[in-house]
Amino acid sequence: MSGVRELGDGAALLSLHVDGLELSCAVEQMPMLRAGRRSDELDFKLARLKSQARATVPSGPVATGWFWDEKVEPEPVLVQPTALRRAYQYALTCSAWALFVASPRAPLPRLCVQLRADYLLRVGPLHAYRAVRAWVERFPLKLIDGQAPDTEPVWRVSRLDLAADVAGVELSASDLDRFTTRARLRGSRHDGAGWEGAGAA
Repeated sequence: MSGVRELGDGAALLSLHVDGLELSCAVEQMPMLRAGRRSDELDFKLARLKSQARATVPSGPVATGWFWDEKVEPEPVLVQPTALRRAYQYALTCSAWALFVASPRAPLPRLCVQLRADYLLRVGPLHAYRAVRAWVERFPLKLIDGQAPDTEPVWRVSRLDLAADVAGVELSASDLDRFTTRARLRGSRHDGAGWEGAGAA
């Protein structure tokens, strides 16, 4: 949403937007792969690149040979030396997103894409979703061997974060109980009391 919207009592809503979007892509593979008897082409490529990234001194990302072409000049997609996320084996990154890849035998979705907030704000969530999905289907998905016959990859929105920018509102420590969180601990920046007890469910 663009444009200022008056909320009353001097408060105004400056923007309402998607601040975080995470997609998962599950691929049904042949039983021999799920049993872990061999890697597929994607796993082999990323394992080799991750080893290269770890071998650099100091360790750092290496280019995949793939490019993110949303910009006028294509941007190299990099493999990180560590997976960055528990349960996933590999992490590919660029300025617009991070892509996490699980092994063929993992029970979780094979691919997980976390879109960056500034990219979502710049192009909007629908364009971002379509562009990232098209890129994944063009490159990593093509290397997944042993996809079960007559099945298609299943895309899902696994996380969606909304953000609102508001002006003209003053908050005090007594307002903290009006906010909910899944966190077990939350910090108070109002009274210097530090960490409080468990957050609201």
